Formats: sequence, structure tokens, C-alpha cells
Amino acid sequence: MAHGAILGLVRLNFLTVCAGAGRADPQSLGLIDRLRLSHDQFHELMHAAALRRHGMTEAFMDQETFNLSIRKFLKTVGVSSQREVEQAVANAIAAGTISGGETFAATMTLQIAALRLDVKFDGEIKLQ
Repeated sequence: MAHGAILGLVRLNFLTVCAGAGRADPQSLGLIDRLRLSHDQFHELMHAAALRRHGMTEAFMDQETFNLSIRKFLKTVGVSSQREVEQAVANAIAAGTISGGETFAATMTLQIAALRLDVKFDGEIKLQ
């Protein structure tokens, strides 16, 4: 087993003991500095330790891949949504249905069926 894998197991086992003892505060334990973990790594390991303590297992995800995927999705949504709104406004102005000084109520819905996530975001779009 590679040194990094062994160190990872030692860290996870140590954190499992700490989480089981109810001492999961990284500031009071100084674990981040002592184990040379980033803040995200620490919390990921503490979450895994808590799951193990309750007899649950978890397929470890790659936090960086997850975050980049979310950012890519949100960038696509943002750019595409802006383009759609701009085209709708241009078409409405050209058709004479709006004057160009209006404010529109807007709602964006984020749905992820597999996670049972359904969140609405309300705002407004001002033309002037």
C-alpha cells in the first residue's frame, strides 16, 4: 500500500475516533494543521467518520470534480438564460409589446429529481 493511502487510512481512523468521542471541532483539536489537511478535506473526512460511526458507508466523491461540475452547470445556465432574456426583450421591443422601460418579475427554478431538489429563486429584471 502506498504511503499516501496509509496516511489517509490513519487520518480517517483518527478522525473516526475523534468524531465518536464528540470532539470534531477542528479549531480545538488543531487537526487541520497537525494532519496537513485543507479545510474541505477535514470536513469531508469528518463527514465520512460520522457515517462510519453510524454504520453507514459512503461512496467517496471527488469534491473538486463535484464543485467544478456545479460551476460549469451554473455558468451554462447563466449564459444561456441571459441570452434567452435578451432575445425575448429584443423581440418584444421590435413587436411593440413593450416600450423598453419596464421591470419584469422573474423566477428561476432549480430541479434535480434524483436529489428531490426543487428550489425557486425570485427576482426582477429592469430594463432601465
